[in-house]
Amino acid sequence: MKPLFRIFELSKNEQRVVLIVMFVLITVVFVGYERRLHSVHLRPPAPPEAKTTPSPVQTEGAQ
Repeated sequence: MKPLFRIFELSKNEQRVVLIVMFVLITVVFVGYERRLHSVHLRPPAPPEAKTTPSPVQTEGAQ
């Protein structure tokens, strides 16, 4: 089992590369999330059209 875990024994340079790649991936995901979160607020939904129903006074006057 010990030879299987030797894959995780990294040199200092390899450790730096892994850390940099992880940092870049986390940053990309965070920026994508923030863009998606803020893009919803930039485009508010259009207000629904208000349809007025005739009041009883209007219907009596029209007849």
